[in-house]
Amino acid sequence: MMQTEDQHKKLRAAVIGGSLGGLCTALALRGAGVEVEIFEKSRSIMSDRGAGLVVQMEVLQLLEGLDIAARQDVSVPSFSRQYLNRDGSVAMADRSRQLMTSWDTIYRRLKDAFPDKYYHHGSRLKSFEQNETKVIAQFEDGREIFCDLLVGADGANSMCRRLLLPDVKPEYAGYVAWGGLVKESDLEPATSDVFRDKFTFYQGRIPIFSAI
Repeated sequence: MMQTEDQHKKLRAAVIGGSLGGLCTALALRGAGVEVEIFEKSRSIMSDRGAGLVVQMEVLQLLEGLDIAARQDVSVPSFSRQYLNRDGSVAMADRSRQLMTSWDTIYRRLKDAFPDKYYHHGSRLKSFEQNETKVIAQFEDGREIFCDLLVGADGANSMCRRLLLPDVKPEYAGYVAWGGLVKESDLEPATSDVFRDKFTFYQGRIPIFSAI
């Protein structure tokens, strides 16, 4: 069977959102031979957004499968899980080996692996439409791009979701999550020892907090 000119062309994808989800999707598509561009609304490289995160096996498989990074380069092990009392004493502990990382560590590895010329900062999606052959995406700066696949990976306040599902609105889940970071070098040695190599929780009459 003879192939047409269109069948020889690579599929082209546009990923809206250049954080972890968008980068993982774009790199996976590139690994499958798809031409991919990322459109991120932030005008500069994103800043650190958290540490003490459990690395999911799917992330490690992607990083290692695409030769982006080995697991020992992006994670540190924790060997136990512990729950602290209000006075800082250990209420309960058990062995539970997990690999931990920070948002910035994963983001920078993914960002470095994706070609800069196909990663567009300051690109805010305005609208999109689909015809019989292509998806056409319009951006606030007046640009218009054509692609075979449009991927919405633009977070909790996704413009893609609002355009596709205008009646779906975010609702308060009933709790607030608060996160903070402190440099290990700023801790007293005794305090550092409490958390080192452990996944730590405090559970009381207030919501659960965790740290490592």
